[in-house]
Amino acid sequence: MSFDCITLSSDSSRHSSPNHDFDIVAENTRTLSDLSPVRRRENAFSLSDSESDSKSQSNADDPVLKRSGASASSNVEFNTKVRKRAVKARDEEKERRKAMKLAEKEAVQAKKMFQRSLQPGECMKVIIVLSLTDKYITAEIDEEVFNLPSMMNLEESLLNKELRFSIVSGDVKATVTWMRDVIGSKEKNAEDRILLCVSAEEVANLAKSGILASHVGSIKDFYKEKYLTLVICGLEEYFKSMKHKKKGRGDKESCLISRQCLEESLLNLQLVYGIGYRVVENSTELASLLCMLTKAVAETPFKRDKQEREASGLLDWFARGDSKDCVRVDSSGNGCSLLWRQQLRQFNNVGLDVAEAIASSYPSPQALIKAYKKCDSIAEAQGLLQNIPVRRGCGPLSSTRKVGPELSRKVHIYFTSTNGNQFLSGS
Repeated sequence: MSFDCITLSSDSSRHSSPNHDFDIVAENTRTLSDLSPVRRRENAFSLSDSESDSKSQSNADDPVLKRSGASASSNVEFNTKVRKRAVKARDEEKERRKAMKLAEKEAVQAKKMFQRSLQPGECMKVIIVLSLTDKYITAEIDEEVFNLPSMMNLEESLLNKELRFSIVSGDVKATVTWMRDVIGSKEKNAEDRILLCVSAEEVANLAKSGILASHVGSIKDFYKEKYLTLVICGLEEYFKSMKHKKKGRGDKESCLISRQCLEESLLNLQLVYGIGYRVVENSTELASLLCMLTKAVAETPFKRDKQEREASGLLDWFARGDSKDCVRVDSSGNGCSLLWRQQLRQFNNVGLDVAEAIASSYPSPQALIKAYKKCDSIAEAQGLLQNIPVRRGCGPLSSTRKVGPELSRKVHIYFTSTNGNQFLSGS
């Protein structure tokens, strides 16, 4: 039975209608049917809210959930600490690797500096002569050396050699020793050389008493394995003064010892104890001697290493290098022209004038090789240098000649031949 066709025109008609109660029931039923979905939804919402509230309340009261929440927060803190530790460890590892690389770099640089310090041109920078000091060189001389006769101007002489000095008080008076800087550290190693400076009068007194060899030998024993050299100061001046005193007084015994007896005592010192001696007359000669010995001490490791390599046969396949007639070329190229002239002088019967003549026409080996390549034939290349004029002397006595075909041919063979066994003098 459908109620959609029911219409109510007015309130009066409702009361007058015989089906009034039925109409009211139908209207109420319709109204409730229309409102029921809304109420159901509201009831559902209210139920869900209450359920969620109750669930949240029950969750809050649940001890298991409380422990799980606490453990979750502790896990977050633990993970944060782990990440911080990992970042810190990574940073420490980076710093460690960086420090290792820096240490390796410094070790390589120190090794290069050490190898460079052994070269003759650089070794003087790391030698310390106990009382002379420059930027890298110091010489330390005992204070008694400056009090010796004719050594009053030693300080000025050392300064003229471009060496600064510091006066010290050593274990043995009037001695000079050497120290070498250790590359990469502030330490210094003592060298095995020592000078003992003694006045000629004291040497004469010791020689006359017969204790010169024993006295100097005891000083050598004090320094154990060091090589000792005796420096006699003012020997000629001493004999001159003794000669004048002898003439003035007419006393044959005015001279403590004769020159021959002194030389015999010094010879005995050399033979018995292996101690050499040097004679200097003034402060200039002593300063020059110190500079010479300083250079010799500085170059000792380089020369010793070179001798060991030559003795071991490692250089049999290569020409053994020496320091004779060497030309130094710096990083700027200074010295190349002089080296080229020196190379030309290696040919037989080629002097400085011939080398200058060839170098003036061809200033470098590369220029000469390029000129050879431009020649049309081998004969033309072999005679390329023969007509170069060579001037000898200067002024009215000067003369001029030519290089000649023989030398021109030898130079051509030397710079163009690919046969290492070919002789320059061969056909």
